[in-house]
Amino acid sequence: MNLAARLREMTGEMLAALDGPDRAGSPRDGPGPDGPGAAPVRSAAPRASDFAGLDRLGVCTGPGSLTGLRVALSFFRAIALARGLPLVGLDLFTWGAHTLAAQGRTGPVRLLAPAFLDQAFAADLILPLAPYDLPAPFLAPRAAAPDGRPAWGLRFAAEGAERLDPDPAVLHRLMGELPAPVGPAALQQVAPLYVVPSQAELKWMQTHDHAGH
Repeated sequence: MNLAARLREMTGEMLAALDGPDRAGSPRDGPGPDGPGAAPVRSAAPRASDFAGLDRLGVCTGPGSLTGLRVALSFFRAIALARGLPLVGLDLFTWGAHTLAAQGRTGPVRLLAPAFLDQAFAADLILPLAPYDLPAPFLAPRAAAPDGRPAWGLRFAAEGAERLDPDPAVLHRLMGELPAPVGPAALQQVAPLYVVPSQAELKWMQTHDHAGH
């Protein structure tokens, strides 16, 4: 499913949810009370007031399941669009790197996040990060870096890597400092942290490579 193509429809669903159950069946705002998608709208409606006092939203962009991240990001884009709120996208590597920098760590480091089959999503970074430094994660063993740089596991420990729990106070600061896009086009910039191709992308590449030959 192309979730980006459903952004307008999802915005209607979110508006219906945020404005309460009385409008959940409005044809202008999305699904009817018994139509497809009505249950998520009804379940979200009682929490509409949770968004009333917010000046921005934040969403984790990864690493993680690409499908799950896309679903979460599409949901938060729709909420941001419905309420006209800025949306901050933040990945765990950036949060972890700023946590280490706040502890006084400098120089090259490796951060790890659990992946599948005893592998890890890894990012090699130099602290402190420059304002627009972005991690370039790759798959690696759940172990220390081969070049000897210190390594930390994000919310887990591994051989040669201490556990690091990203600091909520650092997250609060980053939420006010990082770019916060507003509007349909700009919100597309809040995208999943890309690590490995999805099955659909692999199939597409195989098909087009075959066609090219």
